[in-house]
Amino acid sequence: MNDVDDGRRRADAQRFVANLEDEVRRTAPGRPLPVLDTIEGSDTSETVYCMVRLDGLPVRIAITDGWWESVGRDGVAKAILRAHSFAGEKAVIARMLFRRYGRDLPGDSTATRRIADEPPSAAGHTGRNVLDRVHRSLDESSARMTAAMRRFEQIRDAEQREFSGPRGLFTVVVRGPVIEEARVDSFRLTPDSAPVLAADALAALLGARSGHTGPEEG
Repeated sequence: MNDVDDGRRRADAQRFVANLEDEVRRTAPGRPLPVLDTIEGSDTSETVYCMVRLDGLPVRIAITDGWWESVGRDGVAKAILRAHSFAGEKAVIARMLFRRYGRDLPGDSTATRRIADEPPSAAGHTGRNVLDRVHRSLDESSARMTAAMRRFEQIRDAEQREFSGPRGLFTVVVRGPVIEEARVDSFRLTPDSAPVLAADALAALLGARSGHTGPEEG
């Protein structure tokens, strides 16, 4: 990715954060937060798109007109992964933003999910309240570290696995919860293959997703 593409991607992410943060700020505590049914990410050519839910689960892949000239059969696998990765990054940012403002994640049934550094309530905090918050913060940090180490061990020790779509046009290679690479059956692709390739890619990514324990937390 060159500097221009990187700058465009950064600007897109900044717009996404600014718009979502504005909505969260304007939503009174206790009122429903914006429901992000789909969060969109694109590759650098902006001809390949991936839409994911707030938890990062992919729900749609779109390959638009011009993809054959922009990325072609040799670059489309990487373009799909880039779009998927970017959409996933924005989903992580959204979850972090909700927690930053001490809000429940939309659709989260556990109403007590709050960030560790939640601002004091109007009633104020006693010394014990502050100490409890410190303990909770340490406990959450320890839990995150443990989860990160477990994820690292899973990745290091895991064998590579492959997940393909039903037509065999798109295949992802994963190790643990991490997608390492993707490939397409380029000999079967033509400029008109976009719809079937997109459907195959979505099926493969969903298969890879279901192949590990669950969504990574942001």
